[in-house]
Amino acid sequence: MASTPARALVVLDLRNSHASLLQVSNEYLAVLEPPQFRRISVLLRGDLPAANSLQPDIPAERVLFLGFNKKMLCWRLRAAWRLRAICREERVDLVIAHRFKSHQVMGLLYLFYPHFTQLAVIHGLHQITSSWRKLFYKRMLSRATFVGVSRAVADDIRHSLNLPANSKSAEPPAQPGPGRVVTLHNVMDVATIASKLPSRDQARRQLGLGEEEIVFGHVGRLSKSKDQSTLLRAFAIVRRDIPGARLVIVGDGSKRNKLTALAEELGIATAVTFTGSLENAWQIMPAFDQFVLTSVHEGFGMVLIEAMIARVPLVVTNAGGIGEVVADCCPLCKPGDVEGVANEMLSIAGLSAEQKKQLGDRLFQRAETAFGRDGMRRRLNELVEQSLA
Repeated sequence: MASTPARALVVLDLRNSHASLLQVSNEYLAVLEPPQFRRISVLLRGDLPAANSLQPDIPAERVLFLGFNKKMLCWRLRAAWRLRAICREERVDLVIAHRFKSHQVMGLLYLFYPHFTQLAVIHGLHQITSSWRKLFYKRMLSRATFVGVSRAVADDIRHSLNLPANSKSAEPPAQPGPGRVVTLHNVMDVATIASKLPSRDQARRQLGLGEEEIVFGHVGRLSKSKDQSTLLRAFAIVRRDIPGARLVIVGDGSKRNKLTALAEELGIATAVTFTGSLENAWQIMPAFDQFVLTSVHEGFGMVLIEAMIARVPLVVTNAGGIGEVVADCCPLCKPGDVEGVANEMLSIAGLSAEQKKQLGDRLFQRAETAFGRDGMRRRLNELVEQSLA
């Protein structure tokens, strides 16, 4: 009996300049495996790898770096035309596009090569607010399935496009197709990440932290939506009870100057370290005694899974998809509630070593069972097969 030929699929993402930006699209590639699929990863923007450099670890049979940048004239149209040749050569059946600019290129590609199924993955809340974006995505409804990375994101898509509410289940609907919105949580290769984590002492040496310090950690873009000002104010309260406590904030962004000024104003500047952006920030998670995320808007929160894999207790706010990530593993503070966040930080700090270990083990188990590859492999393959049917 002749074997069924592999279906060709393209996973389209914006750039290759930062490993964390590729993490999710790589997971899509990793679970859509040969011989059923022939995978092509296309990175639209970012520097082209040097000819003698090692190719990034992207799980695909073919990896293409188009090397466009936003200063190039009509770069989206030119990218779509390049993709047309690739799709014709490979006889592509499916394009999975991550983020808005990739969706734009996918939409233009359809004008030149209208022979593929489209999955548009949306990662954040409030991505479809402008009149232009609403018009663009409404035009896509007739030919694309929308994938929200959390129920909160999926509900936000439906609300923005005036679509009817759907089931609260994280599973894809029975017969997805154009105009449908489904939820598919992001995942990680939990076992591999766990095996590569440094020890607590190694991670602390990397950050210049003492072995006995009580360290609260945060990783995220320094922005209004992440609300690090609430974190700083809560930490100032914590310092009254734990004078030697330290806060490490990993990340950069438009609010950095305001946040450093706020730390000075609160009298905690010497106890707060702003590291700036760090590549593979998950590797320093074991340095933290607690991980604190005080977002007011959060589409999903991949950084929480990284902390959970490192078995670090969490203090989080009830924003967007955060509750879907942590489930019943920890309380949810009200966004902007400085005293509530501080009280939860102090509560965890007061636990015994055994209680903290049990909490960390519970968080790891949650990450492993809910956000490992096996569950996504089943759900995404089901979604793809039904979309291609």
